[in-house]
Amino acid sequence: MKKRQNMNKLPLYVDKAWRAETNLLIHGKTALDVIRFEEDELGNKQDFKYLSEKTRKELGNISVNRVIWVCKTKKEASRYGEAELINLGKNPKIIANDGEGGYLVLKG
Repeated sequence: MKKRQNMNKLPLYVDKAWRAETNLLIHGKTALDVIRFEEDELGNKQDFKYLSEKTRKELGNISVNRVIWVCKTKKEASRYGEAELINLGKNPKIIANDGEGGYLVLKG
């Protein structure tokens, strides 16, 4: 995937959003803190390699409360626990996808 120039270029998430609580605690206050945790603590560098430095800087100004991991189907989300359908707001954007059915989304 090509590096995107800014957050306006992030694709929209247009499907249903299913979520199961994982009880995984992320230390930090910004969306960029979530990405750093994924990369550094969980070793998921591949999921975020396409994010440009400009996009990362922008994500450093967005509250951690605006990002969430979701799946497109209840079955995929059920791998992590009891799945529920959630509302992501207007025009949520995909920050990353883990290649296993999970999407890190910036809520609208």
